[in-house]
Amino acid sequence: MRARSRLCSLRLATRGLLLGPALAGVILSACKDSSGPTSGTLTLTVSGLPSGVAGSVMVTGPSSYTKSVSSGESIAGLTPGSYTVAASSVTDASGTYGASPASQTVTIAASATPVPATVSYALITGGMTVTIAGVPTGSTGAVTLTGPGGYTHPITATETIVGLTPGAYSLNASPVTTSAGRWGATTPTQQLTITAGATPTPATVTYALETGSLTITVAGLPSGAGSVVVTGPGGYTQAITATPSTLAVLAPGTYTIAAANTVIAPNTYGPTQASQTATVAIGLTPTAATVTYAVVSGQLTVTVAGLPGSVNASVAVTGPNGYSQTLTATQTLTNVLAGTYTIVANPVVNGATSYAGAPASQTKAVTAGATATATVTYSVTVTSTLNLTIAGLYITQSTQTFAGAVPLIAGRAGELRVFVLANQTNSAAPAVRVRFYSGSTLVQTNTLTAPSSSVVLAANEAVLASSWNLALPASLIQPNLKVLADVDPTGGIAESNKADNSFPVNGTALALDVRTAPVLNVTFIPVSQTANGVTGNVTAANVDQFMARTMKVWPIPGYSAIVHAVFTTSAPALQSDDANRAWSQILGEISGLRGVEGSARDYYGVVHATYGSGIAGLGYVGYPAAVGWDYLPSGDGVTAHELGHNFGRAHAPCGGASGPDPSYPYANAIIGMTGFDIITGTLHQTSDFDLMSYCNPAWVSDYNYSAVLAARGTGPDIGAAAIAAPQRTLLVWGRISNDEIVLEPAFVVTTRPLMPARTGPYRVDAVDAGGASIFSLAFAGEEVADVPGGVRLFSFAVPLTADAESRLAELRLTVPGRAPRALRSAAAMATPPGVRRAVVPMDPQASVSSAGDGRVQLTWNAATHPMVLVRDATTGEVLSFARGGAATVARPRGDLELTFSDQVRSTTRTVRP
Repeated sequence: MRARSRLCSLRLATRGLLLGPALAGVILSACKDSSGPTSGTLTLTVSGLPSGVAGSVMVTGPSSYTKSVSSGESIAGLTPGSYTVAASSVTDASGTYGASPASQTVTIAASATPVPATVSYALITGGMTVTIAGVPTGSTGAVTLTGPGGYTHPITATETIVGLTPGAYSLNASPVTTSAGRWGATTPTQQLTITAGATPTPATVTYALETGSLTITVAGLPSGAGSVVVTGPGGYTQAITATPSTLAVLAPGTYTIAAANTVIAPNTYGPTQASQTATVAIGLTPTAATVTYAVVSGQLTVTVAGLPGSVNASVAVTGPNGYSQTLTATQTLTNVLAGTYTIVANPVVNGATSYAGAPASQTKAVTAGATATATVTYSVTVTSTLNLTIAGLYITQSTQTFAGAVPLIAGRAGELRVFVLANQTNSAAPAVRVRFYSGSTLVQTNTLTAPSSSVVLAANEAVLASSWNLALPASLIQPNLKVLADVDPTGGIAESNKADNSFPVNGTALALDVRTAPVLNVTFIPVSQTANGVTGNVTAANVDQFMARTMKVWPIPGYSAIVHAVFTTSAPALQSDDANRAWSQILGEISGLRGVEGSARDYYGVVHATYGSGIAGLGYVGYPAAVGWDYLPSGDGVTAHELGHNFGRAHAPCGGASGPDPSYPYANAIIGMTGFDIITGTLHQTSDFDLMSYCNPAWVSDYNYSAVLAARGTGPDIGAAAIAAPQRTLLVWGRISNDEIVLEPAFVVTTRPLMPARTGPYRVDAVDAGGASIFSLAFAGEEVADVPGGVRLFSFAVPLTADAESRLAELRLTVPGRAPRALRSAAAMATPPGVRRAVVPMDPQASVSSAGDGRVQLTWNAATHPMVLVRDATTGEVLSFARGGAATVARPRGDLELTFSDQVRSTTRTVRP
C-alpha cells in the first residue's frame, strides 16, 4: 500500500518584499502533511511450562528499553530498531526448566504488522525415588546419594529427590545399629544414571539383620560375676561384669567363654568349666550360656613356737599354682587353693644364737571349705662367738694406700677392694653389699660373693682373693662419690655382734676424694737419623702401644696422641752411653722443634737404636719434651718413664739411676704400697720397684703417682696454660754439660714466645755490631735425666722487634767458670768493630731436588749458613734442623719453607720440591 501525500505549493509574490529565513520556515512547515504508523509491535509466545509456572524472559532494546515477560504477550508501541529477547531457566517443585533459545534478536520496524518471537521451555533435570525397607521400627536408614559436581544428599527414609543434574550417581547404605543388633543393606552400594525428565529413576535399599547376641549367666557365687572373659571372631573380647549379662551386636560365629578363679573372702571360687564355647546365629533371640562356680579353697593355720618374742621365724610355705609365702610368726593362711602344701622351717639367727625349726619340712593337705593345721617348733642349736667386721675398703686405679689416701681420677676405671675380717677360725662365706652414692643419692648397689670358703683373720693386700672385689666403670667414678659396705647384709650368719658389720661402722657413706684431671696430649715424632739411615717406628697404627704403660700407671683419664711428620736429624749415630751426645742433640732438637711450632702438647721423639742395651730414652725433668727408642713392648715402659720426668719426677734410687730423688720414701725404690693393673686385673707387690728407677719389675709408687697428680693439676695439659699469641721471635737454643757448651744457630720464627721459667747462673746476650745490648737472659736450663755426667738444655723463643732484628749481630752464651761461647752473623763479620748499623743478611744460595722414596735433597752454602730450619709450608711441621750444607728430608705435602741461619740472623725462602 502506498501512502498518500500532498504537496503544498506556495507561490509567493515578492513584489519587492524581502522574507527572512524564520518566516520562510514557518510558511514551509505549515505546508507539510504525512499519514501511516511510526512504531512497531512484538508478539512474544512462551510455551512448555506447567500451568501456574511463570517464565523468566527479558526484552531489551533502543533507548534503554527493558521489559520483563512471564507468559505470552503482545508488546506494542516499540520504537523501530533491534531488540534482544533473553530467557532464563525456571525451577519449581518438579525440577528445572531450560529455555530455548536462551537469547534471540528481533528487528522492529514502524509497521502495523507485529513481529513474532517464541521461547520454548523444557525440563533439563531429572529425579530419583529411593525406597528404604527393612529398617527396624523406631530407626532410620543411613543412606547417602552422591553425584556430579560434589553433590551429596543424606536419605533416612523413602524419599523422591528432584532437580538432579543428569549423570552418574552412587547410592551408599551404611549399617544401622540399635541396642538389639545391627542391620545392613543387602546391596550396600548402587550405581545409577539420572536422565532429564519428569519421571524419577527408582531405587530400593533393603536392610536385613546381620548380628546375633549372647546371654551369659554366672551362678554359684555369693556376689559378683566372677572372672569371665568372652572372645570371638575378629578379635572380639569382653569381660563379664554383671549376671546375667547380654552381649549384643555380635558377629555370627563361635565364641569362647573362659572363666578363672575368683576370690570372695574368705574363699576362692573356681569354675566347674574353665572354658566353653557357644555358637551365635543371626537373630534377635540371644544364645544362652551359664558359668557355674564352686568353692575351691580352704585355710591353713601354721603355729610357730619356741622363739623369743622379739625373734622372727622363717617358715616357707609353698603349694599349688606357684603359691609361696614366708611366715615370721603363727598365722592362718586364708583362701588357699585345695591341694598339698609344703612347710619348711628355715634356721633363724639372732645375734650369737641360732635356732632350728622342727620338723624341718612337712606337708599338709588343704581341702575346699576346711582348715588344715601345722606346727613348727624352734629350739636353740648353737651360740656363736664369731664376729665379722670390715677392716677397710678402697678403690685403686693404679696404686692406693690401705687408708685410701691416694686421690681418684674422675672418668678412669677402678677396682674396689673390701677387706672383711673374722675374729676366729671359721667356715663362713658372707656376702658384702656395697652401695654407691652421688652426694645423698643412691646410684648403684652391688652384692659381692665371698672369694673363698672362710673369712681371713688379718687383712692381706698382697692376695687378691683375700678381699671382696668389684671392677668399677669409669662412668661411676666422679666427684662427690661416696661408698658404704655391709658384710652379711641379710643377717644369715650367727655373730656375737651385728652392730659392727658396716664400713664406716657408723653406717654413714664414706666420701671419696675424686678429682678431675686433664687428658694428656702427646705428639710422637718419628726421628730419621742421617748418620745410619734408620727411622724410629712410630705410626698411627702402633702409637697406642707406646701409651699402654703410661695409661696404666699415671693419673690421667685419657690421652690424645698424634704422629708428626718424619723429622730428620744430622746427629751422629746413637751410642748406648751417649758418649757422642747424639741423644742429647736429638732431645735438644725435639725441644727446639716444639718451640718453633708453638705447641702446648708433650713432644716425644721416637728413635731406632742399633744396640739392645744402654740408654733407651731421654727426657727433661719438668718440661714436656722427651726421646725414646722404638723397641716394643719395652718402648711403652720407656715412654712412661720419660713422661714421668716431663711431669717433674726425678729418678727413684735403684739400679744406678742418676740424680735420685732424696725425698723418695721407700728404701731401694720399692713401690711400698700394693699396685693394681686395671687392664689385666692383677696385683703388683709392695716389693716391686718404682718405674722411675732402673730396677724391675716396675710399677708406680703412691708417692710418685700423687706427685704427678699434684703437678698436672685439674686444668688443661701441662704447658697449655697462659700461652701467648704467636709473634716474631728469635729461637735461641743449645746445651750445657760438663764437657761441652753448645750454642746452636739462631732462627727468626713466628711462634709463641717461650722465656726462661726461672733465673739461673747461665746467661745469653744478644748484641748489635757496635756491642750494644739487644737483650740478656739469665736462666737455669732444663735438667735432662738419664744422661751420664749431667746435661742441661735450653730453648727460648725471644720476642724480637723489627729494629732489634735489623741490628742483631752476635749471640753470647756465658757459663760460670767456662769460656764464653759466641756466634756472630756472617754478614756482620765484615762490619768494623764499634760500628752500630743494620746488618744485611746474605744470600743462602741453595738448591732443592728430588731424592726419591718420598724424600727431598737440599744443598746450600754452609760456610755462610751453617744450619737450615726445614718446614712443611702447608702444615708448619718442622722436618729438620739441617746442618753441613747438604741434607735429605721427608717430602712435604706441598711446598718447603727453608729458613737459613747465618748463626745469628736468618733468611726464609719457600720452594716447590
